[in-house]
Amino acid sequence: MKNGDSTKRQIGRIWVRTIESQYRIRLTKEAAGVVHWMQAADGFSIECIARLGPSGQLLLLPEERQRAALDKLSASLEAAPARLEDVSAAWLDLIRYAATGWRVSCSFEAKGSRFSLVLPKEARDLGIVPSQNDVVVLFCTGEILEIWPGARWVQHVSKISSTLDNYASLVTELLESRGMSGDPADAAQA
Repeated sequence: MKNGDSTKRQIGRIWVRTIESQYRIRLTKEAAGVVHWMQAADGFSIECIARLGPSGQLLLLPEERQRAALDKLSASLEAAPARLEDVSAAWLDLIRYAATGWRVSCSFEAKGSRFSLVLPKEARDLGIVPSQNDVVVLFCTGEILEIWPGARWVQHVSKISSTLDNYASLVTELLESRGMSGDPADAAQA
């Protein structure tokens, strides 16, 4: 897509929201321009799995993207259930991770022209996400939708800010691996 194309997706964006009653979060329709699996269309609804992300954030993933791998894992465990001596096995960590996921429906409300989702109770109870009336940051890019407690987001971005020189070289390497020069002007025209 060329610069000025109104259908061009943003590479990333944050929204700062207060958790509403019943632990609901609403997100503007513009999120569909950043998160590839969201559609700002009347009647759109998608089942997601909320999982703990690598930095303590809540990560929302479309359930269909995980289904094949989880079905295969489930079939394997039905054929050969975990034994007590497996408690330290690396593959059991994958099962622990898979068990630490909660269903979340994400739907588009045409009347309000926004997406709506409710934070899972278990994630709230574990302190992964804050309570009602607290502030969260929703970070979106590509297939990724993350929910961060506001203070944790600020800490995370502050840590990144302190090492920006490392990230500049990483971006240059990424652009070169994608066949682009390391010149940021080239990235802007992509």
